[in-house]
Amino acid sequence: MENMNWEIFWVAIESIATLGLFVWAILERRARKRADNELQEIKRRGDAPFLTVSNANFQQLYHELKQDVVNVWYATNGNVLSCFRDEVGSDMGKGLPVVFVVDNAGQSARAIIVKLDSEEIAFKREVDFSDSQGLYFLEYPYDPEKRGKEQRLTLSFETSSGVQDTHIYMTRHGMRFLKRIDPPLP
Repeated sequence: MENMNWEIFWVAIESIATLGLFVWAILERRARKRADNELQEIKRRGDAPFLTVSNANFQQLYHELKQDVVNVWYATNGNVLSCFRDEVGSDMGKGLPVVFVVDNAGQSARAIIVKLDSEEIAFKREVDFSDSQGLYFLEYPYDPEKRGKEQRLTLSFETSSGVQDTHIYMTRHGMRFLKRIDPPLP
């Protein structure tokens, strides 16, 4: 009888130890997966462009309308969102271009496609002309009915290493506001 009590005791100990190892293995696997996901997010952000509102001080912005035809947007124009203007002019007509000056605080990319609420818009760099600064800007048609409303700006790109990804920003139509929401900021 005494041997039977010891046998039950050792079986119970082995069962508890096995259960403990099983729980430890599950927790270890979850921790490893979480660490791998965090590393993947770091890589995802690290090689990517990162658009921010520009505070560049400039007089004019040069952009190419067509081959060898350069247009000038002055920093004080009612449609140019820059450090001089936080929203487009209230008298701006539907369909006129909003020119939103941005900085790329991240890495350059081989190719970039930008969409505003699923509609492709232009992401341009100022042409090398006269006293240009090489500024980046988004250009999209103005819609007075959307003025100030939140919109989803989608930036799809391919890095120089060949990684393809999409980052999502939030902006407000006709306003100088831009915030990356995916991947989220810390």
